[in-house]
Amino acid sequence: WEFSTKYQAKYAKGPGPAAPNVYDAVNLIVRAFEMTSARGKPTGEEVVQALSNSSGYSGALGPLSLNSDGAFISQATVKIIKNGQPVELE
Repeated sequence: WEFSTKYQAKYAKGPGPAAPNVYDAVNLIVRAFEMTSARGKPTGEEVVQALSNSSGYSGALGPLSLNSDGAFISQATVKIIKNGQPVELE
């Protein structure tokens, strides 16, 4: 993962489990403000609209898309250790 590699190089330790999610969330919010700030100070509604148009964002966890409920969907998975091997949690 490029995010983890860059994080490790910069901070000399691996990122915490929530770091990629936080990184993506902050970048999406910044991107939404940048998309709306050309017209001056954006309203909350404008930022929400810009976020809803954020499908196709390539984040730390891979590509993100927005579902009809306004939740972001990613390719991230949760794994557990089973018989000494990481296994995707279903």
